[in-house]
Amino acid sequence: MNMEMTTEEKDLLLARIINEHFSTQKNNRVCVPVEHLKAKGFDVSDSRNALWRLKDGGTIKQYKYCWGFF
Repeated sequence: MNMEMTTEEKDLLLARIINEHFSTQKNNRVCVPVEHLKAKGFDVSDSRNALWRLKDGGTIKQYKYCWGFF
């Protein structure tokens, strides 16, 4: 991930990615492909940390993540 990006910017970017997929899929479950996160500059650690912060801040209620093909 870009080292110049602040924690708040990372959280906002991940929230936008989740919103983009939610708007496209139009359902309550949002599955964001790992490759999409990588294309936006997130690695596994960035994604996990941002998800924790978004959950702790009340932006999202819960999440499951699976790094792999599905």
